[in-house]
Amino acid sequence: MIQATGYTNTQTTITPEMQLADALNQILRGEMSAVEAYKQGIEKIEGDAEKKRLNEFLAFHQRNVDYWWRQVAATSMKPDTSSGPWGAVVKAFMGTAKLFGEVSTLKALKKGEEHGLSEYKDLLENNFIEEADKRFVRETIIPEFELHLASIDAMMNLH
Repeated sequence: MIQATGYTNTQTTITPEMQLADALNQILRGEMSAVEAYKQGIEKIEGDAEKKRLNEFLAFHQRNVDYWWRQVAATSMKPDTSSGPWGAVVKAFMGTAKLFGEVSTLKALKKGEEHGLSEYKDLLENNFIEEADKRFVRETIIPEFELHLASIDAMMNLH
């Protein structure tokens, strides 16, 4: 505790565990945003094969929400329970895209995937992230994101 001119201030030390939880919660919020975006986007898509594929992407992102929630909880910090301000932006963006049809919806989903891929690449540079999590990101998550991007491109080319 620090005494300063008659007032008592507490100084919070940011621990490595807190920095780790912050980084993981950021990824968790992004994955929650992806789940929300896919739920919205799937409503606009008419083709059964496209809907099926997008539902697979939705399931992937939901598994990631579950995984990262457990990882944050393992740090003894509190996992975020909502996508936060970014989720509100994604919701508005997807709502607008849906008004303009399937291609706009797919473009919006693609933008989200590109952003998520960038976030995961940044996560790999974080010194607080466990090597096992980095390996999971490199070997599983990033290749899946790249597959999503290629699939969405293919869907857009059909329209």
